[in-house]
This record gives sequence, C-alpha cells and structure tokens, in this order.
Amino acid sequence: MGGSSQFMVSEIRKFVYYLTMSTKILSAVALLLLSSCSKTEQSANGVADADVACASNLVGTWSMISVMCGSTDVTQDIHTAGGISDMRIEFGDTAPCRLVSTASGPTCTEVEAFDVSAGTAGTLSVVSRGITSCQPAQCVFNANDDPCVVGDRASDTSLASLKLQGGNLTMTSQPPGLCGQDVATILTYVKS
Repeated sequence: MGGSSQFMVSEIRKFVYYLTMSTKILSAVALLLLSSCSKTEQSANGVADADVACASNLVGTWSMISVMCGSTDVTQDIHTAGGISDMRIEFGDTAPCRLVSTASGPTCTEVEAFDVSAGTAGTLSVVSRGITSCQPAQCVFNANDDPCVVGDRASDTSLASLKLQGGNLTMTSQPPGLCGQDVATILTYVKS
C-alpha cells in the first residue's frame, strides 16, 4: 500500500507540474496575441505609440492658426495682449514619438518637449517633459506671466490630446492652461 500511495503522489505532482506549465505557456501565448493585436490596431489607425516613430503624416512643422478658450476664439488676444507672435510644434521621425513646441514673441521664446503616444478614439495622448529652453532666461511674454523656467510643466500624466482632422491638427489641453483654471485650451495647427 505504501508503494502504491507514493506512486499516486508522484503522479499527482507530475500532473500538477504539467498543468502549471501548460497554464504558463497558454498565458504567455495569450499575452503575445494581445500585444500583437494592440500594436496592429494602433498601426491600422495611423497612430504612433511610444515604441515607434511618429506617423509619417505628423512629421514636420505645424504653425498655430487658432486658439480657443472653450468656445471663445482668443487668437487675436494671444497675439496682441498675450505677447505671443508665433506658436509652432514640430514632430520628429525618430522613436519614441516626440513633439517640440515653440512659442515666441518680442520679449520671450519658450520651448517645451512632449512625449506622444496612442490615446483613445483615434487621439494621441500628450505628456509634457517640461520647458527645455527660455530665451532670455526667465523671460515673460507679458507683465502678467510667470517667468519661463527650465523644467516647469513636466508631468507623468497626459495633459492634452491631439487629433488630426481635415488637414488640421488640434491639441486640446485640460485646465489649468493658457486659458486659465476652468477652461480647456484648444490650439489648431496647420502644416507649414
């Protein structure tokens, strides 16, 4: 009886081992399939994820053509009272997908870097890496501005989304932002 009992315990251990290994293998295969489907879906949408270069239709320089605070057009106010004469964004073609934003005016030029990845519903998620350059140091666009400081605005969470529609690129930033504490800022760009 003792030998028979040891045999059964040994067989049960083998069965549990094979079951465990089969589960691990199936789990690995499932993860690979999910990962593959996810990357295929992102590529099919023309959206670049953080592991690849920016989609070819984004690469290049884009010039700002309008600024909306919610539903109010403030483009002219940004140019006159805001002290910003030019706003541009530029996408590179290397991985990961990166975006550089430059705002310039008579008294200040501010450069900010962003990481771009696949968002929801055909949008791109934008995360600020912070201000990378202020010319001159601690410059302001107008008297009401906080001074430009290298490293400011860096974040680990998405603060904005991008959407390409009809040849224009729209960046929607959640408050607080250019429009203040309570209103989303909507910047529209056209490729230069």
